[in-house]
Amino acid sequence: MAEENTWEKEENLKNAKKLIEEYEDIYKESTRRIREDRRRELLERYIAKLLYGWDNRKFEEYLKKLERN
Repeated sequence: MAEENTWEKEENLKNAKKLIEEYEDIYKESTRRIREDRRRELLERYIAKLLYGWDNRKFEEYLKKLERN
């Protein structure tokens, strides 16, 4: 991690776009899966709140009770 913010000259960044694309190709599948899982989790919480009128605290308590049973 950099200790301070710096500016790089444009000529020092020639390969940056290529490196970013390579990184995204390598990790695309895992990051897509993480985003989908998070989206599904948020959707499930929203639907439960909408259907049952639960606030987040009550919903968390309900989920814990379900997990225990």
